[in-house]
Amino acid sequence: MSLTSELKNELAMHKCETISQWQSEISTMLRFVNSLHVIAGHVVIEAELDSSKVTARLIHALKGLYKIDSSVNLVKNDVNPENNKYVVRIVKNADKLARKMGLIDSSNRMVRLIKNRNVSDIGLARAIVRGAFFISGFLTVPCRGSA
Repeated sequence: MSLTSELKNELAMHKCETISQWQSEISTMLRFVNSLHVIAGHVVIEAELDSSKVTARLIHALKGLYKIDSSVNLVKNDVNPENNKYVVRIVKNADKLARKMGLIDSSNRMVRLIKNRNVSDIGLARAIVRGAFFISGFLTVPCRGSA
């Protein structure tokens, strides 16, 4: 197991202390995944993840916090099964969720900035960093690849 996978699995076990931390983490994950689609006039959110534990965490948080049902598709990597991907898809009420999280405005245009109020508290800042790492973070072994 890679260093990145180990850290993501460890961070996925972290318990958020407040609902605001959960919301910040999930909002950041969905913002960084950058997969908002409009299909037949409806907003659809797709998040591609590389960890089953992070996928389970996202699904649990969406259901617990927002009462949002989502589906998961496994994209298998035949060469290296450790590199499987999990695509979480939110169809029903995706527009309401995206608006509530500040991902889109009232005209369904994407909003890219994170509100300053989210980073004023250290717990929220950690949740934002965790969410960003879950989606696009990676680690390398020290002294490798730095020729």
